[in-house]
Amino acid sequence: MYPWLDPSGRFSFFKLTVFVALLVPGIMLLWPVVLEGGATIPVKEAILESGDWTIRILLISLLITPLRRITRFSKLVQVRRQIGVAAFVYVMVHLSLYAISQNL
Repeated sequence: MYPWLDPSGRFSFFKLTVFVALLVPGIMLLWPVVLEGGATIPVKEAILESGDWTIRILLISLLITPLRRITRFSKLVQVRRQIGVAAFVYVMVHLSLYAISQNL
């Protein structure tokens, strides 16, 4: 299933917006590599940034249920898994960069 479709298979602008917002930190991590032509990767900065974004995204995913109860905005539940998977992806990027920096 595509990340921008709701459970009934229709296009959801809300889910697309969340999907694009979750891609922004990854693009920001890759931007220095693109600017320098891929010659070097600033690994230490990328480790710190990916760790920071992992914590932010994980906290957002944990806040979804309380926010849904407070605001009664039921569409938040539709993006909870999407945000959780993004947190997992960013933590794996973080751990991979750390392993690379330690020559593991």
